[in-house]
Amino acid sequence: MNALLQTFSARAGAILVLALALILLPEIAEARSIVEKILGLELFEDSGCKYSDDGSLGWAMCNIVQSLNTVPGVIAVIAYIAGLVFGVRAIFKLKKHVEKPDDVPMEEPIKWGLACGALLSLPFIINVVTVTLVGPQGATNPLEYSEFLGSASSGGLDAVLVNFMTDIWGPAHTLIGAFAYLAALVLTLIALMRIIKDAQEGTKGPMGLGTITTLAIAGLLFSLDDILGIFAQSVFDDNVVTTAPLILYLAGADYSTIMHVTAVASAAIAFFWLIGLVAFIRGWFIIRDVAEGDQQASFMAGATHIIGGALCVNLGPLLNAVQITTGVWLDGVIFT
Repeated sequence: MNALLQTFSARAGAILVLALALILLPEIAEARSIVEKILGLELFEDSGCKYSDDGSLGWAMCNIVQSLNTVPGVIAVIAYIAGLVFGVRAIFKLKKHVEKPDDVPMEEPIKWGLACGALLSLPFIINVVTVTLVGPQGATNPLEYSEFLGSASSGGLDAVLVNFMTDIWGPAHTLIGAFAYLAALVLTLIALMRIIKDAQEGTKGPMGLGTITTLAIAGLLFSLDDILGIFAQSVFDDNVVTTAPLILYLAGADYSTIMHVTAVASAAIAFFWLIGLVAFIRGWFIIRDVAEGDQQASFMAGATHIIGGALCVNLGPLLNAVQITTGVWLDGVIFT
């Protein structure tokens, strides 16, 4: 008889979840729209992407970015459906607590109910996390960068390097930003779903260090350009990354040579900018692994990635500071 009742309860719960999902389909669609609009998804619509059918690497990266446009909406739908399931689970947990309070403590339905509310309020949670870290929209200046300068010779190795970086610069920046945004969404879901776990889970429990760190890093990745802009302004008093070199020791050379060298130097700085961006993001994932208790990760490795990546992104201003400090800037390369 008990087995029959359990089977009936399970089926009734499944039917209830399906019915709620059908009833709330308009709300689910609205949640998807809110998630896609809450931060504007600038990273998915960046002007650096080109959608011309030229078959280049930049074109392929932009196609990937364009394909990822629907993923935030899918994640929003998953969060909504999971929230509905958790809500039904909370109701059944409450029912069992009323019937057998010794077997099911009151904290069980409360945890499942909180997880339900958090998942159904995903856009609100995202907004709270980002506003807490970087303030309301427009409160900070996001990272910007100057454009390439110079022109490469036709058919030379400098032309290969410059053409390569010119093609992938904008699309790669957009693709990395899109990855960071999607990773932030997934990390947010992971942190919210841990509400249902027990405190015995340690760092992965509801209030464990790993869970709190996961939610905080999600907020950082949501605001990647703002965080990098804050770092640049804190260290170099400017949120604009300079990639345009002014090569002073070539002042007496002919114009064509100056332009070729300038283009190669600018492309090299841009390449290190992308490497620094990847290292910066990787550093936060290492910090999360440390908070989760991963013995293979170290805090120093994460800090090195974060600081080194941020400095690599700001390589132009950093080189300016080093040359001014050593007194060789009048005969060196100044980035403007």
